[in-house]
Amino acid sequence: MGRRTVIVIVLLALSGIAVWLFPRPRTGPADPATLLPPDTVALIEWRDLAATARRLHESPLGRQLTAIPWQEMLPDPTLVPPGTTTRFHQDLEQVLASPLLAEIFGQDSALALLPPAAADRQLSPPARLEKNLLLLARTRTRASLLHSLAPLLPGDLQINEEQHQGCSLRRYSRNGTDLCYTSVVGGWLLVSRSADTLLRCSRLPPARHSLSARDDFRVGMQALGEAWGLRGHADVPRLWRDFFDGESPAPLRHLSLACFRQPGRHRLLLRLERNSPPGEAAAPGSPWERPASDNRTLTRIPGGLIAYAWSNWLSPALWELWFTSSAGEAFTQQLDDRNRTDAVRAAPPWSRILGEQAALLITDLPGSAVLPVPQMGFMVEVRDHQGLEQRLAAMLHDVPLQRESIGEVAVQVFHLAGGLVQPAYTLHDNFLILADSRQQMEEILRTSRESPLADQADFQAVLPGREKSGSLALFLRLNKLHASLRRLLPQVAAILAQQEGPEARRWARRIEVVILPLLEVLGPFRAQGLSGRGDHGIFTLETALLVEE
Repeated sequence: MGRRTVIVIVLLALSGIAVWLFPRPRTGPADPATLLPPDTVALIEWRDLAATARRLHESPLGRQLTAIPWQEMLPDPTLVPPGTTTRFHQDLEQVLASPLLAEIFGQDSALALLPPAAADRQLSPPARLEKNLLLLARTRTRASLLHSLAPLLPGDLQINEEQHQGCSLRRYSRNGTDLCYTSVVGGWLLVSRSADTLLRCSRLPPARHSLSARDDFRVGMQALGEAWGLRGHADVPRLWRDFFDGESPAPLRHLSLACFRQPGRHRLLLRLERNSPPGEAAAPGSPWERPASDNRTLTRIPGGLIAYAWSNWLSPALWELWFTSSAGEAFTQQLDDRNRTDAVRAAPPWSRILGEQAALLITDLPGSAVLPVPQMGFMVEVRDHQGLEQRLAAMLHDVPLQRESIGEVAVQVFHLAGGLVQPAYTLHDNFLILADSRQQMEEILRTSRESPLADQADFQAVLPGREKSGSLALFLRLNKLHASLRRLLPQVAAILAQQEGPEARRWARRIEVVILPLLEVLGPFRAQGLSGRGDHGIFTLETALLVEE
């Protein structure tokens, strides 16, 4: 055989090995839902889970989490053998450094929860959950190749090829204890603790008989959009019935979510579908049916605050529902008994006085007070000015008040505890504004005109297009919140450390070792916003996190 022939044979052999080993055009389904039965209870999908795990582990937050002595933080550290957390961290480092992590989880992967069989009902909820979990991975290298290389794994791992119902499975065990079963279906590597669970997905089902064809799943996933890094779907009532032996505490039928990662900004989209009997409408004023509206409080909010929350859920029907409830009737009866005057008798009921919008704002969290009370303000919309003034005049007739002016706005300032406490209120632009101090009221009335929250760059970054419409909004200036907590918590820890009880001292230690170091590394998290709206029994929440990278 000539030299040229040998070279050609070697090149052909190397080409064949390369074609076999390295990624090739995909075969089989790209969507894991096509492999799952239609009665699947829940599904979570990832894109490049390996990169996400490594990125979190190498971040300042990940490094701080691994540096915390978790075993010392347990109520009874002796319950865990010494060195457990150290071994866990070493195993984690080994897994994250392994090239197999990127090979298996470097593309698409998913975790599915299948419904339990009738025989599984006798198992405990944790055992039932573990048995019906299924891991799916669309590996970079061919899944069948990784499956065939499994016998090369080192250690005392026993691997047996088994045939079940005409399907080939691999059983992994150690010292007589079964660890998991694996199979390859449609180019996907499937892993489960139970052979029965694996067999339910061991053949490609017809497209119309898979989870991907189920209407609620398909509609929920399509509503989340594309370019996600993680997404999921759950049948909430069945999840609670099948694995928690009870009814769901939340009135939800289906839950869908998706996470999106962009430079400097992380976003989570959550879609909640209301669970109600057929033909039953939502209660009057329910958030599930509350239409979006302009946020009429936003122009009155100062930009330098720590937290802001707004909602338009306080519909007339909802006010009526509360004031006619036992708690509402007791509240109004107590007020009327104390202030039974002709003006109060002639005043309209509270449900006709108050409007639909309300807002709460926190401008500061003192770090030097013995009992740190946040500096707060509250706004509620007013529909009947005259009715409110009638009610307030009767309620406050024996309270020391001083009328002052802030700008051109008349403000009523309380003088309580000898003038040490001076909350204030005013009725301005169809809103009743309450503040815990005159200074707070001045900041609300003046600073909001000079530097309103709506003009702040961080606010616009986490609530783009949501600042003027919706039914729910929340904004947190995280860097200011973290700074306030770092000033406050050392004082709390010092007070707890002086207590006699061991639990108080343990919490003081947790603040020093866990909470404060975590707050330090959370510095790059600048702001977070959340918006929500309901429509025809679907409530959609969207939250965004602004990060300095």
